[in-house]
Amino acid sequence: MSHQEYFENQYIRFEIREGILYAWYRKGAVIDLNAAHSIVSDRLNLLKGRKMPMLLQDEGIKEVKREARIYMSKAEGIEGVSAGAFIVTNPFTKMVVQFFLVLNNDNVIPTKIFRTEEEALAWLQTYK
Repeated sequence: MSHQEYFENQYIRFEIREGILYAWYRKGAVIDLNAAHSIVSDRLNLLKGRKMPMLLQDEGIKEVKREARIYMSKAEGIEGVSAGAFIVTNPFTKMVVQFFLVLNNDNVIPTKIFRTEEEALAWLQTYK
């Protein structure tokens, strides 16, 4: 894998595989508005003008502040993402994702919650 197809910081890891952007929130991460801006900026730098579907997974994130959730659910926060699939494995993640879906109810991008990576990847294929 080339260096250009992978990035990580203290909040998140990104990897591009076969036209899909994989993202994993770090265990114990607290995402405030500054962190959200950093995450979006880093994602855009990795994508280099491309737009692709994103598979988002949680490794045990501690908190996502309200302002960060709002920012990441609007047009600027999802720039470069054609669709979002969320793998939900715990109640906190489910709450955060449901909040995102409510904020994204103007259908800026298609979003859906899945229990397995296989189901999520099958759905994301149509948004490449």
